Amino acid sequence: MLKTFLFVACIANVLLADSIEETCGGDPNARAGCGSNCNRKCSDIGANETKACTSACRVNACDCKDGYYLDENTGKCVLPNECPSICGPDEVYSDCTNGGCSAKNCTQLGRPVPCVKINPKNCKKGCICKEGYLRDENGLCVPEQSCPRSAWAARRRRRW
Repeated sequence: MLKTFLFVACIANVLLADSIEETCGGDPNARAGCGSNCNRKCSDIGANETKACTSACRVNACDCKDGYYLDENTGKCVLPNECPSICGPDEVYSDCTNGGCSAKNCTQLGRPVPCVKINPKNCKKGCICKEGYLRDENGLCVPEQSCPRSAWAARRRRRW
């Protein structure tokens, strides 16, 4: 009798583990949930506004685990820096766009830039210009040398 019980318990455990794995398509970065991934999709990264979430849940659905975002192209949960094409040309993904000690745009060249230390809970995720690039007046990342001459003149004056 005990052998039969143990056998049935083992089979049930295997079936349960398989059904949980299948529920989320075998994605180790997903967990059972409502399936909305509200404000947790790759396309949400860097969005200026948070979308209103519905409380409706789908049956046997999954959500991404904390720190992961849904890649709408593959249907898998990925780290933010693995999201496809979330950043534009000459941009890189950052977990904290609103912190740091360096100039972020051409208008800051030659001016003192305050060091902003942000509590990680208050960081805004999104895209920043890659090393050696700054945002121009159109919001595009350009090589620092391509910033308007007035910004460079201000920078030279600050060095003396």
